[in-house]
Amino acid sequence: PPFPVPDMCFVHAGLAISHTSTSYDSAIANTFLIEELLDTSSSGFEKFINNGSAQPVEAAMSAHPDICMFLTFTQHLQYWKSGEAIFLSDLQGTTSVLTDPQIITNPSFAVRDVELFGDSNVPQAFENFPLEHHCNRFCTWFEVPSFKAQGTSAS
Repeated sequence: PPFPVPDMCFVHAGLAISHTSTSYDSAIANTFLIEELLDTSSSGFEKFINNGSAQPVEAAMSAHPDICMFLTFTQHLQYWKSGEAIFLSDLQGTTSVLTDPQIITNPSFAVRDVELFGDSNVPQAFENFPLEHHCNRFCTWFEVPSFKAQGTSAS
């Protein structure tokens, strides 16, 4: 592209299981998701996009507009490439490493009214995504179809 693309990744993570327990229930209680420690000394910790809206957090947009535009583009790309099934949200971390995202899925994937991936998988966020997302230079340059082109009301 004729503009810089943020160089970002997700934190390295792993599963730690304590084998000191013999019962199944206590084994689950002794299972932990661990991740690398983020270096926040240079850029701090920022919430770029929360899980309830397709819009970047206002303070993050003011401080890091290129990152926010890139992350909203990645959501649009995920939504499109998954056949309008899924995208990542609750994007937070440093300006180079993200942690603890939320998977937002089409509400039709719920099983007996229980959302996949927990209570933070907000059905309204999924339903509003085409209305709230605003295409930006990343969407345009990478030729992600606008929602108008897909027959919905946002662009």
